[in-house]
Amino acid sequence: MEGKRRDSVADGSHTPHRLQTTLTPAQEVVVVELRKTLLLPLDDLLVVTREFIHPDRSRSALDRSPDFSKKSS
Repeated sequence: MEGKRRDSVADGSHTPHRLQTTLTPAQEVVVVELRKTLLLPLDDLLVVTREFIHPDRSRSALDRSPDFSKKSS
């Protein structure tokens, strides 16, 4: 019988227990290439990232990316 171990008969939450708050490796490559190619400032890159790639990405999370800490000349 399904649900034998449940304490109640009410439907449980359908929200994932662990929400995705980081970029996938493919998304990260796209963001890094956008930054390198377009030479966008961090604030502009954040707008593009939130609009087209990942709406929950924060400015500090983009800034912490190891590829962004390297200053290109």
